[in-house]
Amino acid sequence: LALVYRFEKDESHLQKLEAELKAVCSFRDWNPSHFLDVAEMAAGIALALDWTGEWLSPEVMQMARQSIVEKALKPGIAASRHNGWINAQNNWNLVCHGGLSRAALVVYEDEPELASRILHQAVEKIPLALKPYAPDGIYPEGPSYWFYATTYLTLAVSAYESALGTDFGFTDAPGVLGSAIFSQMTAGPSSDYYNYFDAGLEGFHNLTHIGLLAWFASRTGSGVEWNAYESLLEKELTNPHIIKRTRFFSTHFLNTCLSDHQDDEAFIYPEIWTGGGEEPIVIFRDRTNDKDAFFLAAKGGRAADNHGNMDAGSFIFELEGVRWSVDAGNQGYYELEQVMGESLWSNSQESRRWTLLTKNNFGHSTLTINHKMHLVEARATMIREDLRGANPEITFDLTPLFGDNMERAYRTFSRPGDDVLRISDDLLFASQTETLTWQMITQAKVNIHKDRIVLKQDGKELYLYVVSKEPFEANVINLSPPPLPYDKDIPGLKRIEITLERKALKGESGQLIVELTTNEK
Repeated sequence: LALVYRFEKDESHLQKLEAELKAVCSFRDWNPSHFLDVAEMAAGIALALDWTGEWLSPEVMQMARQSIVEKALKPGIAASRHNGWINAQNNWNLVCHGGLSRAALVVYEDEPELASRILHQAVEKIPLALKPYAPDGIYPEGPSYWFYATTYLTLAVSAYESALGTDFGFTDAPGVLGSAIFSQMTAGPSSDYYNYFDAGLEGFHNLTHIGLLAWFASRTGSGVEWNAYESLLEKELTNPHIIKRTRFFSTHFLNTCLSDHQDDEAFIYPEIWTGGGEEPIVIFRDRTNDKDAFFLAAKGGRAADNHGNMDAGSFIFELEGVRWSVDAGNQGYYELEQVMGESLWSNSQESRRWTLLTKNNFGHSTLTINHKMHLVEARATMIREDLRGANPEITFDLTPLFGDNMERAYRTFSRPGDDVLRISDDLLFASQTETLTWQMITQAKVNIHKDRIVLKQDGKELYLYVVSKEPFEANVINLSPPPLPYDKDIPGLKRIEITLERKALKGESGQLIVELTTNEK
């Protein structure tokens, strides 16, 4: 409303804005027990006052400024059990410090001491939340939380730059500017994201994404796919209700308006992209990014990380326009909290969180040993990158996930052909090793044959071959309906299992090699 009023000076927009401001400023509080709510409200009101302050009535202006002070800034420096976000190293830090920073700048003249405390606190603590971006821009909480956290980071930086003339070096922090590439690379040719942890599929090249890319491009000179933006604007003009609205849509729109993109080049997708950090990721893909293109995304990491799942070693795979290996993705928090309460957010090994299909390793395309859950505190790391030659390989060390049940487990992803994905698991058994289960989560129809497994979806076929000579048994486990009544139900979801019994294997080590291809052998 504030943005449109500045453009059009239509009094109806200003009247509606004042009505909305009166409504939210009349709330008893802005829910400080869940401080994200406070920060979002404060940031929104701050923008409204900043953009329309000279036209708002004195009554509304005073009411809003006072509400920012009493309902946002004072709770933001209080000694409260609700303020754990102050020292957090996750999205809460950036949302809360970023939102309060904008609010503090708006009321600085009224409350210089209070506003200064908020701003000093933010400048001191925001670097904690920039550490997870290092070293390569992979946001540990997944693409959806990259959108959320990075929106508030860019809001804060823009406010600091315009009001104070500095970004306090935040954009120089390792991985921050590179995270724009992460937001491009982790979406497949389908435009669906690699939805690990509590991420959703959507967001790629929507108006918010293009707006964020424009913000980053103004600082790096990187390209923005303006053809995608043009297409979105045409859809918006044709059907204003087709595009999902997001938080601070207007600021993302302004980023595109402010971008000088005359000399921008289109983003070129590298065929191999890897990144380290808390959740190391590898991407294999085609440069063209056509709908039928090859796309593999795989990760390491740790289940106990914020919004984490037992998905280390898992992978997403697209080919010929089909996402064959899928991640069940996020699930509505509110509904789960009604069933599980605070245990939903517990990361202990015994937490009820891990009974959920979306959270445990039985709902992911990874390895399971002895039918046990992964160890939540164990971290799988990327240990080897061999990018030379015609068959590059990336290896993750999954050993810590299995504790005493496995002596060593290395998982290697490679692409020996244009339409071939190879997954090689090199295993050294422990005395407790009994059963090894290779898993792939899919929505395709599955037929098991003696020499191959055939997946069919959307009129296409994918062949799964067990290349290694180890004896195995193949099964398909239907996951729709899911194991628990409050699990996420995804139509057609199933788990392909390739099971090896330790007692049937010779020697102290073994190798399981699986290839996925559209070429029938």
